[in-house]
This record gives sequence, structure tokens and C-alpha cells, in this order.
Amino acid sequence: MNRIFFLLLLLPSARALAACVEVACRLDGKAGVTCERDDTGGSICIVPAHTSGFDYPQKMAVIIPPGVNEPHRLILFMHGNRGTCPLNGESALDTAKRWHLNQQLQDTGAKKSVIIMPMSTGPTTTYDTSLAPRFNQFKTWAEGFIGAKAGSQWTIAGHSGAGRAIAKIMSRGDSHVDTALMLDAAYNVDKNRSNWNQVKGGPAQIFNVYTDGAGTKSNSSTLKGLLGGQLHSSHALALEHCNVPRQDFGPLLKKAFLDRRAHLYPQLNSPPAHDETESGT
Repeated sequence: MNRIFFLLLLLPSARALAACVEVACRLDGKAGVTCERDDTGGSICIVPAHTSGFDYPQKMAVIIPPGVNEPHRLILFMHGNRGTCPLNGESALDTAKRWHLNQQLQDTGAKKSVIIMPMSTGPTTTYDTSLAPRFNQFKTWAEGFIGAKAGSQWTIAGHSGAGRAIAKIMSRGDSHVDTALMLDAAYNVDKNRSNWNQVKGGPAQIFNVYTDGAGTKSNSSTLKGLLGGQLHSSHALALEHCNVPRQDFGPLLKKAFLDRRAHLYPQLNSPPAHDETESGT
């Protein structure tokens, strides 16, 4: 009788362990991480600054659609100039919610992708000085910390001033980093010419949107001259620069997914689901 009672006591714990397979469940409480459900049914987890394994001076938001157990694609999302968009006092959680990043990701049809959004000190200072130069270390840490599939593919996305860090990261020519999303981020193309020249002919495709009033339209033409067919440019849906992350991230990501499927499966009239595109197989 006592043995039966003891086994009954263990059952709730066993069920909890068995249920804790989703990324958000595994992360919640790990190394000071806090997670909450959002109104999409997915989760947003906040990684504290100076976390073990990757010493980064600001908090990071990990944005997870519902039901993701083992991500096949990780998306590094870098905000624009802090102090303009987002505002100085805005937290990682506030920014992720205001830009509807989880909903935009889910609207692409992606089922095995997760967004990681580190905040920056200064406009985008930390991206330039701490993240882009140490991207390989960040990539290894993130895949292990989140529990991504071995050999996961990466998308690098950034708004506004994050374009410099995108150029630096993409110049490495990492075959697992196959896509970049430039969200009205084509600034200082000439100053970053050496990095963009290293991107040319590499494994990645660059998807770019620009607005009329932010100075990115002419820079997009310059970038097209450097990258040729690797750059896919279009006019942003958003009319105002600070609204680009909220309106254009999801559609641009979906465009990148569809383009990748067309290249991977040119013989199919009906390409397979996004999952296979996310895994890069």
C-alpha cells in the first residue's frame, strides 16, 4: 500500500518532466531566464545580461512560437538605433510585443524557428563591438542554450543602424548562415564595402526593403551594384522608418523562405512545407 502511495506521488512529477519538451518550458528558470505566454499562444523568454556561456551586457528576448521543441532555424534579430526605435526605456519584452515579432513569425508558416533579439547599449553600439565580432561564439552558445538541432540554419535580421553588424556577420561566409533580412538598414554601404565584397559570391541571399524618406533607397541601389543577384530589394510596406520592423519583418522572412524552397526544390510545382526549408535540408 505504501509503495502504491509513493508511486502516485511521483506521477505528477513524471508527467511534468515528460511535458517539458518545448523550448520555453526548458528555458524557464534556466540561468535566471523568465518566460511568459503572449497573446499568440507562443512564449517570450528573457535571458539576463552577462549570462554564463556568452557574456553579453544587455538582456535578450527569445521569441518562440507554440509547440517548438527543437528549432531547425534560429533568427538573430537586431533592433535599429536605440533611442529612436526602439525608445531608450523600452525593454526587450516591450519591443518584442510592440513589433508583434511572434505573430509575424507564425504568419510565415514557420513551425521550427525561434527568434533571438539581444538589446544594444547605445544606438547599436553593442552589436558592432560585442556581438558581430564574436558571432561564432554567440552562435555556438545560442544553439546549445536553446537546444536547437545540430547544424541549424541561421537568418540574420536587422533594422536601421544594425546594417553594419549584418554586413560584418555575413562577411564570414558561414554556410549555416544562409539568409539576411535588411529592414530599411542599407546605410553606409560604401563604408562597409569591404565586408559586402566578402559576402559577394558566398552562400547567403540578402533580402532588403527600403523606404523613401530614410536614405536607404539610393544605398540599396549601391548594394545591388555590389551583390548583383544575391540582393533582392523591394519597397517596404511601412511608409515610416520606425514601423518597418512591425510591418515588414514577417513578409520579408516569408519571401526568403519561399525563395529558398524554390532553389532547393526547383523540380516541384508544390514545394514542401517550411519545416524542410528551416532545416536547410
